[in-house]
Amino acid sequence: MRWRDRLLAATGSPQPQVSVEERSSLEDLFFQFQGNRYPLGFGAPQGPPGVPSESAPDSFESMVSGVYRRSGIVAACIAARAGLVSEARFKYRTLSDRRLYGQESLKPLEQPTPNATSGDILARFEQDASLSGNAYRLRIGRQLHHVRPDHMHIVLGSNMADEYEIADAPDATVVAYAYWPGGIGGKYDPKYYAPSDVAHYAPEPDPLMRFRGVSWVASVLTQIDTDRQMTAHKAKFLERGVPPFALKYPEEVTRGDQGAEKAKAIVEQFRERYETSRQWEALHLFGGADPVSIGLNFRDLDFKAIQGAGETQIASRARVPAAVLGISEGLQGSALNAGNFGQARRQFGEQYAYPSLRQMCEALASLVPVPAGSELWYDLTDVAFLREDAKDAAEVIATQAQAIRTLVDGGMKPDEAVAAVTSGDLSLLVGQHTGLLPVQLQPPGTTTTPSAPASQGAS
Repeated sequence: MRWRDRLLAATGSPQPQVSVEERSSLEDLFFQFQGNRYPLGFGAPQGPPGVPSESAPDSFESMVSGVYRRSGIVAACIAARAGLVSEARFKYRTLSDRRLYGQESLKPLEQPTPNATSGDILARFEQDASLSGNAYRLRIGRQLHHVRPDHMHIVLGSNMADEYEIADAPDATVVAYAYWPGGIGGKYDPKYYAPSDVAHYAPEPDPLMRFRGVSWVASVLTQIDTDRQMTAHKAKFLERGVPPFALKYPEEVTRGDQGAEKAKAIVEQFRERYETSRQWEALHLFGGADPVSIGLNFRDLDFKAIQGAGETQIASRARVPAAVLGISEGLQGSALNAGNFGQARRQFGEQYAYPSLRQMCEALASLVPVPAGSELWYDLTDVAFLREDAKDAAEVIATQAQAIRTLVDGGMKPDEAVAAVTSGDLSLLVGQHTGLLPVQLQPPGTTTTPSAPASQGAS
């Protein structure tokens, strides 16, 4: 019997039916396998204490429906991140000289399923990890399939289960992944996969769970809720309207038994003749009342500054510069200078794109046969956003060429000098000297004496 089948059989039949309301923590659920108890971990993002429940989704589905689909700034940050990394391509990279090369074995990553590409893997990784902290790809046969992160559960094992709870054991490790569509206690039975068949991407580790990640979105739910309230206030402001002017009538108009009827008739007649939109109704004051301004317009509230500051905080947590994202605080002042935008572009690449792509490659490495002496890596040739300006690129090439010339003049082998400079690793030059020295190394006043011709044999 296959290992996976034994693992599935070990859970018993029928599967335990546990509803969400009946469990306080999914870490309390276990199954037996070869005499050991294994917990089924769960990775639903938890909101910060004190935040209202509607602002702190406790599941992937509520995070998508309550935040991603209702917050434009969050959706923009995720789209910017996904759009950047999805342009990269997978390659192998040699560990010795960091040379990139392709191979037929990369095809599962280039076309994971008939209708998907490598960009789909990278974009889905980013989207799922942002909203749940975790993203997965399953290897089923020769294809790599995307699954919802809330349907994946981590099975932990430990050789110290007699001394600790498995989740707390210092040697706890991942022994399997359980795919449970619909969640624990649903109508489907779980399927178990070996760690070598699962790519698990968790870019930001959860401080409370060793093998799971945490969503960056969950840490800015308060700012997201404030941004949503400001947007709702703007909509209500425009819906209800604020009177542009007030009409004050003499007290005599409403005197007598018919005063109220007279006032009503005056207001209706004015609206019929002069008002074309309910949003811009005039304020009618009777009985000597005076209007007093209470500062309800957008300028008094400093609406742009308040909402712009919240958007910038969310973008900063997402590691997307405001100038790159195109929000209000990134489209004013010195942020629009070409040099500053170039710096923001480099910052986006260095703080997000490069480390994220490296972690994605590390997660996917178990799904392809990486050649010995190489690692799964990424190729940024087609990523236009990360290309340096033509002037900067020319300066880099000129500097590298000068360094290569200096090394060759110093007696280094030309090919090794090129490899060392382009890789940035001068240790590659150890033992690569030709033994030839330039004339500048001769002592002052030394003249070169031509060698005597080889003696001819006696005639």
